[in-house]
Amino acid sequence: MGKRVYPKLENAPKLRIELATPGGTVEFPVRVMKIRDYTLEEIFSKKLLFLIPFYIFTHEKRFRVYERDSEKLEQLKREYARIAKYLETMEETGEISVYTKRTLAEMTGRVTEGIAAKYANVREGVKSVMGGKILEYEEKTILRRGIEEGRERGREEGRQEGIAAGKEEGIFITLSDLVRKRMLTVADAARQAGMSEEAFLAQVRRHERTGSLLQ
Repeated sequence: MGKRVYPKLENAPKLRIELATPGGTVEFPVRVMKIRDYTLEEIFSKKLLFLIPFYIFTHEKRFRVYERDSEKLEQLKREYARIAKYLETMEETGEISVYTKRTLAEMTGRVTEGIAAKYANVREGVKSVMGGKILEYEEKTILRRGIEEGRERGREEGRQEGIAAGKEEGIFITLSDLVRKRMLTVADAARQAGMSEEAFLAQVRRHERTGSLLQ
């Protein structure tokens, strides 16, 4: 595989990094990638997904404007809606996983919380798109996959009753696995399963005893 070269990075300024080792001091240059040098279109076309959480830095100088001007804030939200839609499309086509999409959304939220600490409208605006739309879409994806898995189990059993039971079990197993991996909270999983948190946890324990949960 050939080396991927980004012209802007090739021409970027360098910092000198110095490390102290038992054998002496080692010094080497490191190129500095500046997020402000990349447009949203370039991030999309070159698939520089690791830059998405830091894209908010390109708007830092306009935070005060966004904070007091609702129309300008809506423009910022529309830009993040494009990012959300782009990630959803990549997940649908299999280019990234649900986990990668969620991680990018969560990292975007964390970076925004830090850099826009004094600007509540900016924080909430970005969060409403990246935290709301993406995670809402993810819940639908989780349920769809759970239903598909349930249907497959029902077909194998060859009974209509098996299809109905398989749907419910497929959904529950998928939700339980996401809770175990800390990709979904117990409260959210219980809500999607249509039961209380106590009932959801009790069913998790029953499945654990029978060894039927995903490993």
